[in-house]
Amino acid sequence: WDVSEHLFQKCYAALCHFAKLERARQQQQQKLSSHASTVHPNSWHSKRALRVPSNFVVPSGTENGWPVELWDFPLGAKCSAIRHKGLYVKNEPHRRRALEELGFQW
Repeated sequence: WDVSEHLFQKCYAALCHFAKLERARQQQQQKLSSHASTVHPNSWHSKRALRVPSNFVVPSGTENGWPVELWDFPLGAKCSAIRHKGLYVKNEPHRRRALEELGFQW
């Protein structure tokens, strides 16, 4: 059993869920802005960097839409450690590629 892989997979799952929620929020914002203005109708269609605030902790509670196994996960701190210390990605190029495909901001 690879502890490092398990921890990376938990972080990756949290990032995937964060990305899904963020993209849904962006689509909703696009719909609202398209009703208000037609100046930049495609502004939200471009692939955006996945930006997780450094103090973000996965909220608990079913009303927040997060899987219970991710509740209270310090995603922002883990993202900072990935960026600054190479957590989970040092000597693991396949993990780095997986994060880049999500739009992870280095």
